[in-house]
Amino acid sequence: MQGYFPYLDYVSGKDFIGRETTSLLISNYLERGENVLVYDAPHSGKTSVINHALSDLRRKQNSLVTCCVSLGNVLSGKDFIKKLVGKVSRTLSVPDAEALTDSLVEEENFDKAVSLAAEVSDDLFHTSRIVVVIEEFQALDRLDCAEKIYKAFAAALSGKSSCSWLITGSSINVMKYLFRVRTVFAGTLTRVVLPTIDPRQIVEYVIHTFNSTGKVIPRELALEYVGYLRSDMWYVNHLMSICDSLTRGYVNDSVIRDAMRNLLFIHNPRFRSEMASLTGFQINCLKAILDGHTHLTSVEVINRYGLNSSANTIRVREALMKKELIAFDDDNALYVIDPLFEYWLRNDYFGHE
Repeated sequence: MQGYFPYLDYVSGKDFIGRETTSLLISNYLERGENVLVYDAPHSGKTSVINHALSDLRRKQNSLVTCCVSLGNVLSGKDFIKKLVGKVSRTLSVPDAEALTDSLVEEENFDKAVSLAAEVSDDLFHTSRIVVVIEEFQALDRLDCAEKIYKAFAAALSGKSSCSWLITGSSINVMKYLFRVRTVFAGTLTRVVLPTIDPRQIVEYVIHTFNSTGKVIPRELALEYVGYLRSDMWYVNHLMSICDSLTRGYVNDSVIRDAMRNLLFIHNPRFRSEMASLTGFQINCLKAILDGHTHLTSVEVINRYGLNSSANTIRVREALMKKELIAFDDDNALYVIDPLFEYWLRNDYFGHE
């Protein structure tokens, strides 16, 4: 049971707020036959936006066919072919699908596997728009055959057909490297950035939702905690759902603080485990970032946080980025990716020093 503040699945309807324009942008790109790239942190709302965009596209194109393939658990090139070809074959009713899949797996024919959707759409779906959604694309980067698969995707994305691709990923740094630093996919996709939802819009949603249940939350209090969570709707909805369970009428400061403690308690094992995997240098580097330092390799920062040397600091920073704990924002400043993890670090881990 989702409750009034859904956080167990993607949101839709009245719970989808703040990214209507983004959804429309994705829908328009796909309608024009363009390929789209969307990546952001886990639980940042990618699936909600994409489903909203595809629903909009279906209203405009009754013959739309969608095929969604998640690569999150792909561990080998053969796994990749089985998963991609199997899903495409089932969705598009490809003849002799099992024999085709076995053949492509045996040959490890990545080019044919990736191009299958486009070939089938051109042969069998002349009047339809096919959209293939690839989730967790960054998982391919751990495979020994990743480069071959990338080249196969680059060729398919560059081709002209009635098939469009929507590539998504949840590892910011890996996806940024693949699609913004490297050139293999240059010019093949249009990236759509998920904007931060306006805190005021989130607060209005929270107030209205509580009011619909006969409960009240002060505007300033809601705004304060939306700020702590950096407008992350997954965390906001979870926090407010806990608040909803803790009171029968008025959400005051005591209620929301108890709810925040509950939320932190739920995620505490994950955060503790993450910190236990870090070296002392990496923990000190995190502290420097939280303290607002932008030039980590300066002598002052190195000495103050015991980072040893500029070369070591760069290695430490890269290690934290590889763990997807930190990233560079558009202003080239480092930040902690997970907003609740940042809050926990500031108020619990480092806050008890």
